[in-house]
Amino acid sequence: MDAVAEAAGAGKMSAYRHFATKEELIAAALEHHDPRHVRWLVGPDLLSAFDRLEAAAASEPFRGCPFVDAALGAPATDGRAGRIAWRHKEHVIGALAGLATQAGLPEPEELAATMAMVIDGAAAQAALAPDAASRRRIVRRGRRAAEVLLASGRRP
Repeated sequence: MDAVAEAAGAGKMSAYRHFATKEELIAAALEHHDPRHVRWLVGPDLLSAFDRLEAAAASEPFRGCPFVDAALGAPATDGRAGRIAWRHKEHVIGALAGLATQAGLPEPEELAATMAMVIDGAAAQAALAPDAASRRRIVRRGRRAAEVLLASGRRP
């Protein structure tokens, strides 16, 4: 809370007037960033998430999905951050399902949920990698896996 107050140019008590706990602050930040993050991640097509992840993976520090990171790092006092992160994942899957439907792919919801798992897997594994080159290579592997998934689901 000290760092947040300082970054906002406010006193610590001002921060506590808006957010009684660190958990409340994390939850508010996640809720605020959810729609923007979905738009950023999903982009115009089913593979654009990997382009965005690869660019992000080149930066320091890279911690993968900020929603997963925040939910796993938050004290489990009420689990609110985890619930918001789960809702975020549902929003990502919904956006991917919309793209799959537009592309005429069969079982768009199932495809979207599987694509989201590939995206999350690439982001999580990349977050563990020791350097930007390794992180980018991992994301590219995730993209290749997603390409195989998409190719296997196309109608003849």
